[in-house]
Amino acid sequence: MIEDRTLHDLLLGGLGIELPIRGGYGGCREDPIVITAPDAESVAMARLLTLHALGRGRGIFWRTVAQTLLGDQWPGIEQFKIETVRLTETHMISRTENFYFDVSAAPAARRWRSPPVIAHHDVSGLMFPFEIGWLHFDNAEHHEADSPGLGHSLSYKAPGIVCRLRVYDRGLASVPDDVATSVVQDEFEEAAYEIAAHRPDFHALVDQPSPAQDCLERYYRVGEAGRQASLLWLTTSRARFIKARVTWVRDDFIDEAAMTFIANVLAHIKSLGPLPTMCRH
Repeated sequence: MIEDRTLHDLLLGGLGIELPIRGGYGGCREDPIVITAPDAESVAMARLLTLHALGRGRGIFWRTVAQTLLGDQWPGIEQFKIETVRLTETHMISRTENFYFDVSAAPAARRWRSPPVIAHHDVSGLMFPFEIGWLHFDNAEHHEADSPGLGHSLSYKAPGIVCRLRVYDRGLASVPDDVATSVVQDEFEEAAYEIAAHRPDFHALVDQPSPAQDCLERYYRVGEAGRQASLLWLTTSRARFIKARVTWVRDDFIDEAAMTFIANVLAHIKSLGPLPTMCRH
């Protein structure tokens, strides 16, 4: 019976995910998911990975709303509030849900403040969080050892949406911050050429002026029926190219979720500011 299996065992058996959790299913304060990781960063990561696995299993979109340590009456118990969206053939069902985690294993749990979970960071100071809008980090590939200059690729996913985000410098001593320069324009057109060569099912649309002045973008209709769309997107920051290709199933909510992801990526990059002078090549 499913009642006899722990959440840890269900996630391990169903999705092959081993997580440092035990205890309950997290639906109420009396039945929290107990995180056994010993430090704050690992606790925060275990919580997000647990919710990520549950979201995958349920086939829902979700994003963080709030997190609160409940206090002395419930010592070490954290309430984590998320917004969820489930799409059916005819409806979009939106809910707010609470999950409860026992974070007592973390040092100073009575003063618990969950640190941000970073999916990637490099020596330039560029970093990307685990959660961006409705999408969540899935995996990473590191290309520098075999292909210097090609950097790192990050995969983010949500139901019906896949994004491949790459951070790289092509081995250039300097990458301009201005996307109007020929170096950046040429890099964008090279990426578009690769799409044309390898994905004949991608049909480029006529370029429209981007509402953001500090990025380049090109939209594609995928397949003759156009039931999917894709976006090639490029900006620069801190002597790096940041390139994304987002592909998604056409739907009003999914369209918005894909665009929100790109807008949040750009806002996050720009919030980090320029490369400090002492770090420049």
